[in-house]
Amino acid sequence: ESPLRLLETKELGQRIQKSLDALPEEYRILLLLVADEKLSYDEVGALTGQSSDAVRGKLHRARKAFAAHFHQTA
Repeated sequence: ESPLRLLETKELGQRIQKSLDALPEEYRILLLLVADEKLSYDEVGALTGQSSDAVRGKLHRARKAFAAHFHQTA
């Protein structure tokens, strides 16, 4: 890859990490369980002691909060 592409990738990673760090811990955990671990809402609910509907609602709010912060760091 070109040096410019590597720099862009590094900067994107930093923006993603800053946006994750700005979220409440619960939102950060839910996002990581679904995105990184590829767990279903039911599996996340079982791990966190919540219903899958509660997980779905909190993930929706977590994604909105992440997106809002991510766009602010642009």
